[in-house]
Amino acid sequence: MFYLALLSNRAITTTFKDPLPGFEAACDMPYINWTQPFAYPDGALDLADLYYKGMSENNPERYFPNEGLINSTMYNMTYVVNQAMEHGTKFGFFHDQNLTNYPPSNSEVPYVIAASNRGQTYKLSLNPYHRQQLWSFGLTPETAYMCGFFYLCSPNTAVQELYKPYWEALSRPGLLKIGIMVRVGDSVFQGNAQSDNATAIQLVDGPGDVYFRCAAALEKAYRVPGQEVVWYLMSDSLGFRQAAKNKFGAKVMTDLSTKIVHPDCKTHNPRACQSNAMGRSMQDSIGQLFTYSLADYHIHTSLSGFGRLGAWASGKYNNLFEIENDKQECDPRKPTPHHQSADTWSFV
Repeated sequence: MFYLALLSNRAITTTFKDPLPGFEAACDMPYINWTQPFAYPDGALDLADLYYKGMSENNPERYFPNEGLINSTMYNMTYVVNQAMEHGTKFGFFHDQNLTNYPPSNSEVPYVIAASNRGQTYKLSLNPYHRQQLWSFGLTPETAYMCGFFYLCSPNTAVQELYKPYWEALSRPGLLKIGIMVRVGDSVFQGNAQSDNATAIQLVDGPGDVYFRCAAALEKAYRVPGQEVVWYLMSDSLGFRQAAKNKFGAKVMTDLSTKIVHPDCKTHNPRACQSNAMGRSMQDSIGQLFTYSLADYHIHTSLSGFGRLGAWASGKYNNLFEIENDKQECDPRKPTPHHQSADTWSFV
């Protein structure tokens, strides 16, 4: 959405609904202030509030649910939540439309209110109307996400205090760093048995073992004699992290105490919807994403947008190894191509 604002010559600000604290809970703003307050009229954010699953409309320019409260000559709503995944639209307007005059129905409308949970920086970088413009900024399809992210967000003091020990350990010269991100599933956030130690041990020894076999293969292929190796592990399941540490010992670096809270707590675990927990959740999200980006190689569940974004934030190449199912083996010489990664699940 930052790039949409940039290319259409608009300012950008962000807003979040309770109990989400907003990115400012975890991000300092190194270049622009994207928290400038703005008084939205009643009903202006109603559409962005709608529960995204099961939405049938596939037109990115949606009507507001209460036309009587909204002056349509002043506000345009761009709703692209789950669009590409559910409707096969592939966010075509990012990919092949001239966004200089966006929205096409009325490019003079003062305010565009946008809601999205799908990334399109890769496709946007291939847009024939803007690829030369983005190239002049020094951006490529592989780096547009990373550059945009760090232009908008620098981990703040709270995040640094939580994750500085990981950053210092992963910054040791000569260290070979292999990142592993295992998505067990949203049921973890709902307190189901998948996060219990017994089940986690079964995952580590069973279906989840494919990730560690891949890490071992990468280590064998790319470790030079005498080089120290660390596997940095992220997972939504605390039990899985603990079980992996017990099995692999000192080689694994992971958080052994934090129980992750899903930011969409009203859906996944209403008991976790306290403002302090949500602030910490945002800090953990940014901190883990940044820590995962420090790895040299990234092995993650292909249906995890979170793992994918951390890997893309690294700026590295030939570093992606996306596990599509429990039986898949990875070949250290055949990483997942960036264009394939960028067109999977929640995109980039």
